[in-house]
Amino acid sequence: MDVIQASKKTLDAAWSLANIPLAFRAALLKARFCERGKGMRAWEGRYSGETCFVLGGGPSLRKIDFSSLADKRVIGVNMLYRMDAYRALDPVFHCAIDSIMYSKFEKPFLEFIESKPKTGFLVSHNASSAIAAKPNVCITPLGYLPCKSSRAFDLSKPSLAFVNSVCFAVETALYLGFSKIVLLGCDFTQFTVRHEIHAYGEEVGSTRDYPLFCDLMGHAIAIMHHEYLLAEANRRKVSIVNATEGSMLDVYPRASLAEVFGF
Repeated sequence: MDVIQASKKTLDAAWSLANIPLAFRAALLKARFCERGKGMRAWEGRYSGETCFVLGGGPSLRKIDFSSLADKRVIGVNMLYRMDAYRALDPVFHCAIDSIMYSKFEKPFLEFIESKPKTGFLVSHNASSAIAAKPNVCITPLGYLPCKSSRAFDLSKPSLAFVNSVCFAVETALYLGFSKIVLLGCDFTQFTVRHEIHAYGEEVGSTRDYPLFCDLMGHAIAIMHHEYLLAEANRRKVSIVNATEGSMLDVYPRASLAEVFGF
């Protein structure tokens, strides 16, 4: 076993141990958000047997013809609402995990929520009261660290903490019951450059001050989380494929756009 794999196993083991005392915190969160969990439970398994397209915020999404998604089940993330093409869709769900969505970008996010009354929105327990008060917003408490031994995949209860919005969206797709999940715009390349890169152009070209070590570690943790999600998907006999052109995320089987869109 090389030192990298040893470090990975050590981190997983450490977080497994950390989840033992975190169970007490999770119990408190469950009690606090018990009523709000009912909103998410109403969505559980709703799309059993169907196909879902999870849209990440990567720049490759600009190459996608959004008209081909008009009749598809779509789950988006974070600030994709800044794209006109995305706003023209009617996503079944939109996941917003980044804390900046609850503060700096709270106003435009609230406007998007109000513009999509049929779309479900999933946020963490850290969301502002204004966001949480919207009738189509569901809250999931982030109770546990992601590790191989964790089975916290019920989003109506304290679930795994997320370092990546796509992990959030994939877990949502699993919870909604989809039998096939297709990833688009999940480039997973932010760590390769020192400026922000998103499909919606937010702060493109701006300097990224986040230390490279933290960037790489964050991506490594996200990869581990994706591995746990894939294992859970396999257990449920759910297919997840990555159809993102040039994606660095190699956890899931690859698929071409021709395969997923049938052209």
